[in-house]
Amino acid sequence: MLLGSLMTGIAFTNARLGAVHGLAHPVGVLYSLPHGLVCAVLLPYVMEFNANVAQGKYSEVAEFLGARDCSPTGAIGKVKEMLSALEIPEKLAVLGLREIDINDIIRAAMPSGSLKANPRKASEEELRAILERNL
Repeated sequence: MLLGSLMTGIAFTNARLGAVHGLAHPVGVLYSLPHGLVCAVLLPYVMEFNANVAQGKYSEVAEFLGARDCSPTGAIGKVKEMLSALEIPEKLAVLGLREIDINDIIRAAMPSGSLKANPRKASEEELRAILERNL
């Protein structure tokens, strides 16, 4: 686990992160949730948001994960299937996300370096839509 954690940290440092992490930090802090759990729940929603600008990469992910459909849709479907098998909740609402907190979460996420590294620039309204889909 230690070696895996180290390798992941090295990869993150070189590849940078995206909207999943940019949103996961304030959600995790606000609700005292594990960062990895919040990232897992957010992943398919952010993948859907990024799908139009990351088609090639998502097609590679779909193929790597063994999806029948090697497209962004196939990758997202396979990720959802894996999360379900791991009994990860489908929505942050199950973990406590409340509509009243969404504006605070967005304000905390906007200056994030992770958000700035997302393949698709995300506006406050687009982040709101991602979070509202999690209610």
